[in-house]
Amino acid sequence: MSMLNQFFDYKPEVLALDEKALALCQPYFKQMEDIRDYNQLKMLKAFADTQMSSTDMLGTTGYGLWDSGRAKLEQIFAEVMGAEDALVRSQFQSGTHTLAVALFGLLRAGDTLLAATGRPYDTLEGVIEQLGLPTETIDTVNRYNELCLAGDDVDFHKDPSCLHPFGEGPYYGQSSGGMLIFLTVLGGLATDPQMRVCDKNDVPIPGLYNVGTMVGDMFATNYTFMVEGANYGANCITFGYLTGKHIAANE
Repeated sequence: MSMLNQFFDYKPEVLALDEKALALCQPYFKQMEDIRDYNQLKMLKAFADTQMSSTDMLGTTGYGLWDSGRAKLEQIFAEVMGAEDALVRSQFQSGTHTLAVALFGLLRAGDTLLAATGRPYDTLEGVIEQLGLPTETIDTVNRYNELCLAGDDVDFHKDPSCLHPFGEGPYYGQSSGGMLIFLTVLGGLATDPQMRVCDKNDVPIPGLYNVGTMVGDMFATNYTFMVEGANYGANCITFGYLTGKHIAANE
């Protein structure tokens, strides 16, 4: 019997659907639990290998001198991640910040970084082939370069200040591995509090509304993952609901 009936007065058919859904999800729950157990044991072994103790968890001066706790924490991260070494700091604010610190630590004034990721290619066609993209992708790149040189994106109306053509090589390419890196747009359509699309003077355009991932003025230069469901909950559900109420009352 479902635990739900101990707290809620649900109909039997609803409880039956609950039991069926849980049964269908069991293989996936088992897979997640196996991953959890594996990672937990891997972490416990790393703690044992570094002989991490309660004294290593105490506060430090912050100067890094005789800081065995921080050293062991970095050993643990290196072992768990399969790396030679690790640099762990609570001051790192984002992945971009971390990469910048690493690059500044390795590069000096006048140095040239030859390849940040992957191998360089002399032509864009080489990158396109390496990434497994359709051969006609080069036509899209050439079209974009034309718009950049003209200073007017007549296809997608991108701000001219953000039009940067592909220059001379070498070129680099990296696949996201099928992951959705950005779940919303950076920029988007400018909207007012009633989610009416505004013109370049921030004047609402009558009858034109916009909710969801295309909302502008929500994320400026970076999509935050600090709060789960921020875009979905705010732009899609909350603003969608409020916009519907506004339209029903005013249109």
